[in-house]
Amino acid sequence: MLASTKIHKIHQPQIEQLTGCRYAVFMSLVQKIRDFLDVGRRGRPFAFGPSAMVFITLMKIRQNLTVRSMEAITGMDAVTVSRCINRVIAVIGNLPLAKKADGLLVVDTSSIRVATTDKESYSGHKHQKCAKVQVLARSDGQVVDVGDSNRGSTHDKTIWNREHPRLKHLFDQLVLADKAYAGAKGEGQYLLRPVKHNESAYKSAPDESRTFNKGLSKLRVRIEHVFARLKTWKTFSGLFFYKWQRLSEFVRAIAVVQNMNLAFDQISKGGAP
Repeated sequence: MLASTKIHKIHQPQIEQLTGCRYAVFMSLVQKIRDFLDVGRRGRPFAFGPSAMVFITLMKIRQNLTVRSMEAITGMDAVTVSRCINRVIAVIGNLPLAKKADGLLVVDTSSIRVATTDKESYSGHKHQKCAKVQVLARSDGQVVDVGDSNRGSTHDKTIWNREHPRLKHLFDQLVLADKAYAGAKGEGQYLLRPVKHNESAYKSAPDESRTFNKGLSKLRVRIEHVFARLKTWKTFSGLFFYKWQRLSEFVRAIAVVQNMNLAFDQISKGGAP
């Protein structure tokens, strides 16, 4: 039972395996939570310290466990577990994402299956009810921006146009997208997408268009790697337990953790974060 066990008695490899987080990153998050708890805190003290709160939250998301399962594992009341998770996710989600760097940005949306009775959440492409979140990342895999949650039936181009005014500060760099962004705002200026086979540009110069599409795909694969890393967190690869409107909140929090993991790995290898 975690309630009767000191968090520092859990070995570092176990923390990394259960939370999907480098130990140095885990301790950095613990300090962030501790700083937050120390600001203007009134009333009864928390039943558990920041180490336990971060551990419980990351393990819950990493393993996609139910709150009742967490109650059985930790010995904490299910309501306390739920409040702990909401508090930690809010703090981590407010941490800054990566700054834009020299080079390209890549954009795409990811769909996560959700439990809802909302008919507009049904995606004809995915053949299930889901929510979508748009993510922008650098060519090195660092996430720069996470958009709002959208119903599964919302088109990628619609999401981009909706987020466009908020992202203007990023458009001094090229943004690579897929064919779903045809006709989106900024296309041909800073937004590049593959040439479709039914377009006149492809019909007039098929060899050049195929070469362009191939080169674009090799660069765009970075965003697929980002989604692959995000979906190692089982709460995103299975059924999302929370309301679909909260999906972006969780994706942003995990994007922060993944950025910190990636920066730690780059530093460990002797490179710049």
